[in-house]
Amino acid sequence: MAIIYKKYEQVARKLYPDAILLQVEPLAGGVSADVLRLDLRLTTGELRSIVMREHGPSHSGHSTSLEYQLLEALFRQGLPVPQPLCEDANCELTDNPFVLLS
Repeated sequence: MAIIYKKYEQVARKLYPDAILLQVEPLAGGVSADVLRLDLRLTTGELRSIVMREHGPSHSGHSTSLEYQLLEALFRQGLPVPQPLCEDANCELTDNPFVLLS
């Protein structure tokens, strides 16, 4: 998988406008989405990693909006799921819809 850093910088800056993207790492195991770890340096110097689940053209399952809403409800109930941070169902930043998770 060729990684296009500019694309992922825009995604990271949706949450952290002044963040510096340090690394993009594909994660194994994603069946219904391409899963990537984005490693960032925030303006405070803090290092932060977020996970991006990108629903590519071969994705045939649920929408990113449904995924975000479900994870948000489960997270609010205290269940051990990643915290949903944001989603882009309209492909404003990438060619495919995605969800960002903590």
